[in-house]
Amino acid sequence: MVSSSPFSSVPPRVLTIAGSDTSGGAGIQADLKTLSACGTYALTAITALTAQDPGGVQGMWQVSPEQLRIQIDAALAYQPVAIKVGMLATAALVDVVADTLASCPGVPLVLDTIVSASSGARLLDDDGIVALRERLLPRATLVTPNRQEARIIAGSDNEAALQRWAREHGVSVLLTGGDSSGLTSAGEARFCTDVLIMHDSIEHLTLPRVETPNSHGTGCTLTAAIAAFLAHGFPLPEAVQHGRQFVHRALQAAAPQAWPGCGPLNHFFAFGSNTAQENAP
Repeated sequence: MVSSSPFSSVPPRVLTIAGSDTSGGAGIQADLKTLSACGTYALTAITALTAQDPGGVQGMWQVSPEQLRIQIDAALAYQPVAIKVGMLATAALVDVVADTLASCPGVPLVLDTIVSASSGARLLDDDGIVALRERLLPRATLVTPNRQEARIIAGSDNEAALQRWAREHGVSVLLTGGDSSGLTSAGEARFCTDVLIMHDSIEHLTLPRVETPNSHGTGCTLTAAIAAFLAHGFPLPEAVQHGRQFVHRALQAAAPQAWPGCGPLNHFFAFGSNTAQENAP
């Protein structure tokens, strides 16, 4: 039977709500690349403009609550089947996202709990953290803090404590470990371990660490990839595994590239290095 949906012939649609990054390596730009590379169609709502260069974040200007509300309402008309939320900047913008997404309670939501940039620049104010905790976290399917963010958002980075917190809020947690020093055994390669904390299980997910300075936008890419695989219908644990593998391969492909400062991942690793030459006139 052929579906009568007017959208039946297009890829699964994913809405990303995040800030813009002039370097193209993180934020909305990284989400667009990731969602496209993972076979989904990206809808966007921009929360803030940032000016970023190899030295870090040089400036940030958030949109107004009304501007964000209109963007999200317009994107929701396209019926996204998964949502990713990144940088929100202020409590007022958190409230807008919580209010507008109340209209689609069954759509999976991956929440990247961005508090600070890797350079240290603050990207969510104190009132925003409170609003995130009280209004948006209970709506999320998965939140993805690193250990510092977990201590700020949930009060602890202890796995058992986080599981109790996750049960209380009705959400799963992916405690990311890419920012840690990793593990070394007898001089062997280091590893990166993320911890998937669900209501009834705690699973340690380990991959070899990719030694590269080109890791700008890793967290944005991970959450967008997980949202993409949820949109394709994978259960949460499988979507997380596929998302982590996507990031791992994007880091591997980026490792030999020369960038000033902390460069971006190579989101289009699957397209091959000779694509441009093969299609040149």
